[in-house]
Amino acid sequence: MSSHRLVRNNYLVLIAVISTFVISSPSISNYGYFGFTKVAYGQSNPGQMNSNTTNSVNIQDIPVKKVHVGDIDVAYKMFGKGDPILLIPGGSDGMDAWDSTLLKTLSSNHTVIVFDPRGIGNTTIGSKSYTPSTLANDTTGLMDVLKISKADVMGYLLAHI
Repeated sequence: MSSHRLVRNNYLVLIAVISTFVISSPSISNYGYFGFTKVAYGQSNPGQMNSNTTNSVNIQDIPVKKVHVGDIDVAYKMFGKGDPILLIPGGSDGMDAWDSTLLKTLSSNHTVIVFDPRGIGNTTIGSKSYTPSTLANDTTGLMDVLKISKADVMGYLLAHI
């Protein structure tokens, strides 16, 4: 394994962990933690929150593709235009769990890549245990196969409070 790939794996684990806390913080703050209430991200007009569902992406209409990465076949979807952004779902969610309005917003200026993690949805389970390191290796492998040298990464964590 090259040192470049090892550095990318370490950064992916760190980015995935940090982004899960950042993305999950609105739900934490809606419960009154940190002194915030009613936090909303990505709304162009706060008075129109989720009022127009025609401005969304129906991820079900985008065809699933598969590539072989390590010991698994990874199912993914790619759409949009611009610099790549890789979306890592949290918990036991797959690529179809992402909010369609968020996908529409991101795909207007990014090439969005969503995927099913190991053992979830249309991705095979393989022989390795599911750990943060395995997720990072699988994600790096997916990027390698898709010939993506760098991407923005966003993820979320499902927390039971």
